[in-house]
Amino acid sequence: MDRGKNIKKSQHSVHNVLFWAVGSLLILTMLSTWIVSGTYAKYVISSYMLDSAKVAKTGIGSMELLEHEAELNNGIYTLTKNEVTKNTYDRVIPGVDIAKDPFIRLDIASDVTFELYIKVVKSNPFPDTVTYELTDDWIEIDATNGIYKYKDAFEAGTPFKGEIGILENDELIVSEHYVCDIKTFTLTFSAWLVQVGVD
Repeated sequence: MDRGKNIKKSQHSVHNVLFWAVGSLLILTMLSTWIVSGTYAKYVISSYMLDSAKVAKTGIGSMELLEHEAELNNGIYTLTKNEVTKNTYDRVIPGVDIAKDPFIRLDIASDVTFELYIKVVKSNPFPDTVTYELTDDWIEIDATNGIYKYKDAFEAGTPFKGEIGILENDELIVSEHYVCDIKTFTLTFSAWLVQVGVD
């Protein structure tokens, strides 16, 4: 009888330890999430629109939205050679701009003409003291929804293979008046191609 009680007590103790361990990890995860201010670029594959009638698969070799990995050294973010689909910035320091270089790598050789679009979405809330500009290659189409079109179309019969940058000077500009009143904020990018002349 005593042996059975000891086994039950032992099992009960193990359950208590597991319960507290899982609870503690959850709290630590939540705190980490609240402390981090992050920005990242994300390629949304559904935005490639290959299933749409407006895009012909033929001739599109590849399309990727990437950026170089950012590392924090002595309070300054620098970009490495490693390519990633997003960066998370653990610290945003007033007056110190953030290195960020989202770009589209495109390989296209088609018998039809395409236009390239991107959508830039800021989280709500997003700090007024963190700003950015797109390069002159992008024309604003819809300010409300953050949609831009690449300045040149990819003409039928003219192959293109290369990279197209998005942010001016590959950076986010952080004001010296930046205050971390927003625990987490994000900046996301998506890209897609649209065939010209198809309704």
